Amino acid sequence: MEKKKKRLIILSIIAGALIFIMLLSSAIFQIKSVSIEYQTTLTMLTKEDLNSMVSKANLPIGKSIFFTSLDEHILTMEKDNPYAKINGIERKFPNSLVVLVSERVPVVRVKNGSGYYVLDNELKVLNIASTDSEYNSKTAESDLPELVLTGAYALDLSGVQKGSFVNNETIKPYVEAIYRGAVTPSKENKDVAVSILSTIETITISYSTELQKVVFDLTYTGESITSKIIGDNNLVDNLYKVLGVVEDSLSTGKNYSYVNC
Repeated sequence: MEKKKKRLIILSIIAGALIFIMLLSSAIFQIKSVSIEYQTTLTMLTKEDLNSMVSKANLPIGKSIFFTSLDEHILTMEKDNPYAKINGIERKFPNSLVVLVSERVPVVRVKNGSGYYVLDNELKVLNIASTDSEYNSKTAESDLPELVLTGAYALDLSGVQKGSFVNNETIKPYVEAIYRGAVTPSKENKDVAVSILSTIETITISYSTELQKVVFDLTYTGESITSKIIGDNNLVDNLYKVLGVVEDSLSTGKNYSYVNC
């Protein structure tokens, strides 16, 4: 009697699991629609661009919302559209997907061979321009600071394509800091960040054997302003201060120099 009871329990569990799987696989949970949520304003990308991006990504319409991997589709969309950053794809039950998109912000240009590589804060190559006409004017790429890397910091970009990432963990935190340093607490806006970045002409990163520290030399477009940041401690805070000095200089018409020590 006890064995029969156990057998019934096991059969009930199996039957319940089968019914559950059949329910999850039913037409109710088959993906029927995809929408896009814009998490930042769009400057470079248009809604038509993003709709086309989603269409070309071949998202799994008709597949189960439960048993479908979406990671490869994110990679496809980001590679084909360098300025698009896919922050995730949400499953909206019972049968729809929402693609979460923000627009990447260009931060610096790095010269390699005859062209300039436009990078964002994650070292994604947003564009490669050999002539002025090849820059994207909508995002003021040609006005971005040129990042000059010397010695051990030099980047080899040969073979790196538009839409891919530069794999360099040494430089990445510095470019991230440059971006974050350009967006002051009162200016949490990517358009303002690009505007401030455009006042910088070059940022040269080198290593001082005398000081045994990394040195950041900044020059500014059309202005007799110079600044130097010695060491990478509190780099973002120092960049806030540097750009504060630049803003004061531009507003007062006076020329300043800034060194953090």
